[in-house]
Amino acid sequence: MERQNNIVIIGGTACGPKAGARARRCDPQARITIVEQGEDLSTATCGLPYYVSGVIDSESKLVARQHDFFRDVMNMEVLTHTKALAINHKAHQVELLNLETNHVSTIEYNRLILATGSTPVVPDLEGSSLRGIFTLSKIKDASDIQDLISSRKIKKAVIIGAGLIGLEMAEAFVSRGLEVTVVEALNWVLPALVDFEVAAYIEKHLRGKGVNLLFGQRVIRFEDDGNGWVHKA
Repeated sequence: MERQNNIVIIGGTACGPKAGARARRCDPQARITIVEQGEDLSTATCGLPYYVSGVIDSESKLVARQHDFFRDVMNMEVLTHTKALAINHKAHQVELLNLETNHVSTIEYNRLILATGSTPVVPDLEGSSLRGIFTLSKIKDASDIQDLISSRKIKKAVIIGAGLIGLEMAEAFVSRGLEVTVVEALNWVLPALVDFEVAAYIEKHLRGKGVNLLFGQRVIRFEDDGNGWVHKA
């Protein structure tokens, strides 16, 4: 008798659920477990800047599928608020930490899929832990940014990096009425994606919207306002 596939997927934002759905179609009898350290599965992270801007008006519109879809329709086990700590390749086990209870457990697999995505890089600079400094990769990040703009009546924003997310956030902040400055260490926007000539058109568009672009410059520290909030870069 053929052994049942035991598939563990680490990461439940986008690729993980897609991989799980594909695995289910290929093997209706497989045991499939999705491990996600956050609260939500199948989130449209590309829409986060548009949630900040208000174009998307609800967090629920950023979630493609709810937990019960994966449990009841796709017959998968869903472990949210759970972090993968270590992989034992020889034993075919993953060590897990429940972030709510701090309970550590192990789960066995004979097929392991890593779909953890990327992690934002926070520069190791003086003041980088001050309140008011954000990265953007999860729905909670976008909600926290929205709340800060509203609660503290934020008027100015500085964005480090002129990549895709940085430029989308620049437009999001402009649409919220903020004065926006983008700081890029290289000499044009989207330096990893487009050449100087194409970048010139994008820069013209951004400047036309009021975005201040600073090229060939690096942020070297963040200044405290005296109350633990970032005041200046």
